[in-house]
Amino acid sequence: MGVQFASLFSPLCHYFPEIIHLCAVNYDPNQRAVNFPSGNILFYIAPDSINQMLNFKQTQLLFLFSMKHLLEEASWLLGPKIERIAKTFMKADCQPKEPPPFLYVHFNEVGKLLVDMISYVLGFKTSEHVDETVLVLLSSFSQG
Repeated sequence: MGVQFASLFSPLCHYFPEIIHLCAVNYDPNQRAVNFPSGNILFYIAPDSINQMLNFKQTQLLFLFSMKHLLEEASWLLGPKIERIAKTFMKADCQPKEPPPFLYVHFNEVGKLLVDMISYVLGFKTSEHVDETVLVLLSSFSQG
């Protein structure tokens, strides 16, 4: 069903955050599902249904995700890792000379989309300043 959802809305959406917003608008908390505008269930929000939509097969052990974990990982973000993130996701003329946080406007188009998505997942109200916790997750999208 998720594939049908994506094909229904893909022509309308050019960016992943727009799909997230469409899902949020059509979410029914009583059924824990995203509905079609007609009220029929498009898909349920449960780990199994999400894994099925993403075609996710667990190949390694997963760990609990927490802010504490992100903060611990942030301590490992040293110069070379920050440089790699900056070269991949920030504008060429806005490469950082100081440690984080970085200004959102300095990120390139892909960087902004990922920062928006990560900030939304973490529950941040704004992404004006991109701090170490967001950079930790952003680093998973950079090579190496």
